[in-house]
Amino acid sequence: MRFGILRKILIIFLIISLIPSVLLSIYALKKLSESGQEIVETSRETIILNSTPLIESRAKSIASKIELLLEKCLDDINLLSTLPQSRYYHKKFYKIKKGRIWIREGKKDDYVEISKKIPLYSEMTFINKEGLMLFHTGMKRRKSKILLKPFITNYGQENYFQEALKLKGKVFVGRVTGLHIRKEDQLNGAKSVEKAIGGTEYSGIIRFAKAIFRKGELAGVVSLALDHRHLMEFTQHIVPLEKEEIVFPRYNEGNYAFAFDDQGWVITHPRFWYIRGFDDKTGMLFNSDAGTFNEEKLHKGLIPFNLTHTLTDYSSIVKKILNGHSGIIQIKNEKNQRTISFAPIKFNSGIFGGVVLEIKNDVYNHAVSSINNEFRNFKGELTNIFLILISITGIIVSLFSFILSKKINKIIFRISKKANDIKNGDYSTTLNINSGDEFESLADSISKMGYEMLQNEEKLLKSSKNIEKDRDGIRKEFDQLQKHIDILKNIHSERDFFNNSQSFDTEYVYETILRNSVDIIGFERAELYLLDNSKENLSCVKEYGSIKDELTGTKFSLDDNSLQTNVIKSGDSLFVRDINLINIEEKIIVKSKRENSYSFAMIPLFISGENTGLLVIDHITTKRSISLTEEKLIKILARESAIAIEKANLIDKHFKRSYRYGSLGLLAEGVAHEIRKPLKDITLILNDLHNNFGESSLIQNALGEIDFMANIVSNLVDFAKRKDADLIEKEVNDIVEQALDIFKSQSIEDIIIVSFNLMPEKIMVLVDSIIFVQGLAEIIVGSMGNSSSSELNIKTAYQTLSDSHKNIIISVNDSNSNLKGGNFTYNPFFSNNLNGFYKTEDVEGEIKISLSVIDF
Repeated sequence: MRFGILRKILIIFLIISLIPSVLLSIYALKKLSESGQEIVETSRETIILNSTPLIESRAKSIASKIELLLEKCLDDINLLSTLPQSRYYHKKFYKIKKGRIWIREGKKDDYVEISKKIPLYSEMTFINKEGLMLFHTGMKRRKSKILLKPFITNYGQENYFQEALKLKGKVFVGRVTGLHIRKEDQLNGAKSVEKAIGGTEYSGIIRFAKAIFRKGELAGVVSLALDHRHLMEFTQHIVPLEKEEIVFPRYNEGNYAFAFDDQGWVITHPRFWYIRGFDDKTGMLFNSDAGTFNEEKLHKGLIPFNLTHTLTDYSSIVKKILNGHSGIIQIKNEKNQRTISFAPIKFNSGIFGGVVLEIKNDVYNHAVSSINNEFRNFKGELTNIFLILISITGIIVSLFSFILSKKINKIIFRISKKANDIKNGDYSTTLNINSGDEFESLADSISKMGYEMLQNEEKLLKSSKNIEKDRDGIRKEFDQLQKHIDILKNIHSERDFFNNSQSFDTEYVYETILRNSVDIIGFERAELYLLDNSKENLSCVKEYGSIKDELTGTKFSLDDNSLQTNVIKSGDSLFVRDINLINIEEKIIVKSKRENSYSFAMIPLFISGENTGLLVIDHITTKRSISLTEEKLIKILARESAIAIEKANLIDKHFKRSYRYGSLGLLAEGVAHEIRKPLKDITLILNDLHNNFGESSLIQNALGEIDFMANIVSNLVDFAKRKDADLIEKEVNDIVEQALDIFKSQSIEDIIIVSFNLMPEKIMVLVDSIIFVQGLAEIIVGSMGNSSSSELNIKTAYQTLSDSHKNIIISVNDSNSNLKGGNFTYNPFFSNNLNGFYKTEDVEGEIKISLSVIDF
């Protein structure tokens, strides 16, 4: 019989492929069986070893969560004690403070699991100092409102009023208290607690109370009652060795958690009758006598559970917890062996209680048995897989010889077709030729070429899309940038108008500032507040926007506790992006009229380095936050607004001063003309007397005095007609010394002591030295008006406020009170200040005044 190449290839491939596969399968199954037993034993030890720190860590984690809850309650009672004690604040506090619980509702055969939010506190009360409960929020109370003595509540007998008074302002924290749940009431006909649905739930609290003192006197006692269900949430859903939580623990399996207090009484447990409580009928604690304790009574529900009264292992846990230790112990009895993990609950510089996690050791054996069963199943599946693979290999090898002879002819056809597909733009087809010769290399090269061409095409398409996307993004950013530039141009155009204007009213300035805030930047409302001259009151001078609260004219004293006054006093800008997310007392929000705002900002206005105003803007109906761009724009507008308001006030002062000067000129001219007429008549009469009676010394003296009066009148008329100061360039220190030279002949040292504190800089300024010397001389004469000696200090200083705003300050300080209370007069025409002098300081008989008559 002749063997063709197909048969030769078949026999060779069967020998090469099947024999190694069979041998490898037999060896693998043998090693797998040996390793399986070792893995099972190792797994048992590893599970026990690894679970020990895990359950201890979980016990610590639960204890930490309970600690955080208790600390939160402590913070809440302290916060509530600082608030005004009213029904409004209590109800709002009650509604805000909530927590989530996960419970079963319905009947045993028809129930649902519900996760819902309930109030964190069952009730909130306020008791006045006479022991009368003024108001109560939460569950309906029963019985008396007079709480001077121990009283009955929904949770049994309490006496937190007296306990809080004993602590004198510290927080009283009670124990878990509530009405005791009987075993039959919880089970409700069910055989176990896992199936007890629709039965009576334990209703208890932890009471927090604090005495409130106002101005050293007792105002009353405020209390919060933490709902016990929130405490149960920490242990009720725990399966110690599982990550996922369940709605109710698997108590019968022995894998659950519970908590107890520092006296050993259970405070959370799947069996509610284990928790100590008051008898609803007698009002006394339910069978709390430790002497009657035994395990049979405990399981029957005749007594609550206290760890110190039961097994010695539990007693040792309580002792370790009270010493602040956590750990793990093993408990063995006739029925089973258990692993118990425990951790202390630390609170208020002491031990509140502890958390216990119990695990039946049968769980470990069950886990190992599961591993062993899974391993056996895996071995059987692997054996089947090996048999299937060997059978498939035989079939494949049998077919391979036939396929190989046909495949070579197809290779050339497929390569040719692939080349044509690439030529026509189809790059997706891949040549999978595994011939192991030149055909395979050629096919791989063509496939790689097609793949690379496909990748290049996809990259080009992706790049095109990215370019289009980037162009859209750039266009949007450009539009946004153009909008910001237009806003800044508008703000600066208004600034340029204010800088170049010589006559405009302050009302227009105020309206322009607010209009820019609303119409240009985009806020819904804007308000402008300014301090009055006394710097004690803040007034709303203007408001603008689509929504108004008629605030114009509203005043706030700086002693008020409002947002506006707080910002003015601090000097820092306030930006509230969402009013619902900030912690501000409601009385401040209401008083500052911000309760209907969603977001708002208050920016102080600094004029000449002083905080003299406030710009307030907000969003109301749009319900949107202030963006960072809006924040930057409004700060720019606030700076420009301060400059505009400063210039408006300065121009207003110049207008008033010019008016006063004009009035003085008219008055001087009128008085001069009225005096000149009677002087002429008196001169004529004296000349007649001189002609009729001859020479007389009295007549000559009278004529001389009349000439003197005429010169005074002429000078008065010249003063009235004076228009411009004669400005020349002089050094500031030289002008001051020139004024003092006038008094050297008057022995000024005998009356006052003059000291200098002149600036070292040689500053040249344009000044009318005659007017300036006259004004400074009148100040010195005013200081000399008192016969008692005094010390006069003259100081010059150079002040730079900005690149465009510089001042020369000349201060005159008098140690006595000669310059106070109208002891001197000075013509306001020679000062930029409306009152002649600008008082910068007035402390203990010393007055500091500044005179500004210099232009530079």
